[in-house]
Amino acid sequence: MDNESWREQTLELLKQILQPNNQVLSFSVYGSLANTEVEKDRWSDIDALLVVENSALDSFFPNIEWLKQLGEVFIVQQSSNDITHVTKIIFNDFKKIDLVITTKSKILEMEPFWTKQLFVFSKSDEIKQILEEKALTKVPDNSSTYDIEKLANEYWYISFTVVIKIIRNDLLIALHLALELYRLCLVLGMWLRDSDTGTSVHRTGGVRNEIIENMDIKLEKMTKERILSLVEQCGKEFDKLALEWSPNYAPKLPTFERLLVEAKKDLSIKYVPI
Repeated sequence: MDNESWREQTLELLKQILQPNNQVLSFSVYGSLANTEVEKDRWSDIDALLVVENSALDSFFPNIEWLKQLGEVFIVQQSSNDITHVTKIIFNDFKKIDLVITTKSKILEMEPFWTKQLFVFSKSDEIKQILEEKALTKVPDNSSTYDIEKLANEYWYISFTVVIKIIRNDLLIALHLALELYRLCLVLGMWLRDSDTGTSVHRTGGVRNEIIENMDIKLEKMTKERILSLVEQCGKEFDKLALEWSPNYAPKLPTFERLLVEAKKDLSIKYVPI
């Protein structure tokens, strides 16, 4: 990926591949490529929507052989539901395409899931009209419900499990789960960013990055003592962020510290609260 023109070149090649196929009805791009107000750089990927005849779906998903005409594949992620089939593909030159594939019947029958489209080509006036007239005015917010009680219950349950695993000398699972605690702190940070900005869709960062800078969590060579310290550090950060999210949140670390004291007694580690 040497320059920003790779998107235009890739879309032209996709047009050459897809347009002659009489089973393909429409090919369009959305997201930043369909929005002239969004600044694009060489790392901006291609978000595309492909509409095909019902009988042709298997030729395009999960099959990726046709995409290999664009270059050598580095990695692929695929997902599917009743409406759409998604292929996210990165090539060895680090071009990235997020391709949503659906069928004519889904476009005609289902509620709109698409935003504004910029058409590379369309061979169906009916499909093109529907995509244009029924486009959602903003990216759907697919964020999960912000349930602090559920998140806290998951967090502190995992914390308990980590400590027991350390006592039983299962450091593989202990560190695996301790890193999950770190991740859940970051989830809470992302919730706060969503609350600040009013959306869970973030093309660029910046907002709430100070959470990362200010976190007193250190990842070092992991021993039993250091994994326990990581658990405690994460607990402190989680309580702090949870209180910012909800003043009604009751911090759990003061209670949890009693378990840390007991664990360190079993492991003959002197307990010093952080």
